[in-house]
Amino acid sequence: APEFSVTTLDGARLDNATLQGRVVVVDFWATWCGPCTKEMPLLDALRQELGDAPVTFLALSVDAELDPVPPFVERTGYGFDYAHIGDVGMKQRWSVRGIPSLFVLGPDGRVAHHHQGFRPDIREVLEAEIRGLLPGR
Repeated sequence: APEFSVTTLDGARLDNATLQGRVVVVDFWATWCGPCTKEMPLLDALRQELGDAPVTFLALSVDAELDPVPPFVERTGYGFDYAHIGDVGMKQRWSVRGIPSLFVLGPDGRVAHHHQGFRPDIREVLEAEIRGLLPGR
């Protein structure tokens, strides 16, 4: 995956090195994106089902401003690691052409899967992909 370093809304620093050895689901989304907000409960249900598996769900907001993001996070209560990256920079380095855009990184840090746009079966698809990347599962 392209190099990245983000500071979550909780103040934690996450980057390629700190997430090495984990499966990482990187979700490029925005508060104003209907398909993105429709997808998030499906992702959160999967996150909960996976329990303590070494999987990180990193939700990267491409909203132009930070202002709408914290109220959305508080209102929805999803258990993702959230960061606001804005609409320039990382989005372009990852060649994100539209949102939602999901990347599944393997424990080796490489992009194993990519999904562009909303799909109703994303939970099931991601579950199979993630389980296939987890060691010993």
